[in-house]
Amino acid sequence: MAGIGNHGKGYEGYIRSGVTGSNHPFDASGHPGKWMGALSVNGTGQSDFTGSRAGVGAISVTSGGGTIHLTGGGTVEAASLAQGGICELSVKQVTGASSLLAYALRTSIQQ
Repeated sequence: MAGIGNHGKGYEGYIRSGVTGSNHPFDASGHPGKWMGALSVNGTGQSDFTGSRAGVGAISVTSGGGTIHLTGGGTVEAASLAQGGICELSVKQVTGASSLLAYALRTSIQQ
């Protein structure tokens, strides 16, 4: 695009999302694939997925235990999930996770 001058500003020359005048392709067409980001859950004791971290639609547990709280209510024990697999859950919070190593996957809205 003429006149924008974004070269060298990251995102392969596109302005980051949320910046005035952004022309990143994902802003217009959405993120490809089912997942658009991963958030690490590792020994923090509690991880909240609300506000700017909302939108977690799956979790992958590598090791350890903790309690996964769902957005619609209810809980699932992390130790009961298959380790290394992706379990599609709408996650609000993970607690008691001092030994947990997991990845919370953010859902791409335009699947």
